[in-house]
Amino acid sequence: LFCHFQLYQSPLEASYKPQLKNNQDQKLIKSLKQFDLKGFNIILFFIKLLKRGKKMRLPVISIVGRPNVGKSSLFNRLISKRAAIVDNAPGVTRDRIIKEADILDHKVLLVDTGGIDTKATKDEIAQKVKDQALKAIDESDLILFVVDGQAGLTDLDKEVAKILRKKGADKVILLVNKIDEPFMEDLVYEFYKLGFKEV
Repeated sequence: LFCHFQLYQSPLEASYKPQLKNNQDQKLIKSLKQFDLKGFNIILFFIKLLKRGKKMRLPVISIVGRPNVGKSSLFNRLISKRAAIVDNAPGVTRDRIIKEADILDHKVLLVDTGGIDTKATKDEIAQKVKDQALKAIDESDLILFVVDGQAGLTDLDKEVAKILRKKGADKVILLVNKIDEPFMEDLVYEFYKLGFKEV
């Protein structure tokens, strides 16, 4: 597995002011179990990989996907507090939300983005949300691409995947969300069609 480093200070980091906090690992582990994040060990692997070698800035991890797939819920779980607005209506998160997160003793900059809607070409707000998400993707060391397992693979998921493959598929982890029961786990296989190694 390979990731690309950005050894300079990005606009994202330059505009970010850290907020130090002390998170309890056990509380975070319990929270993640409730969220049922299957690939969490893969995320930890990438964080360790990004930190290997000389001292450098905190790794930047962005959460992206189409509207209303659970990106903000995942963001809130990972930072262990409610920072992003969560609602069933799509398009609630419009601007990037950037927080320093402590994931089992690994500090990162975590970015929550608005839903990418490639079809809303005439919607000015949707376009601005998309632009913000694309900036976050460009400035990220690792991308968590969230999809809705219950809704199945959609055309919009495919469009977002196409964007991410152009930006660098090697730094993408595909997270199939809303797999709430063991009998739903077979729903994950459909998403392998998107062509990402880490699912």
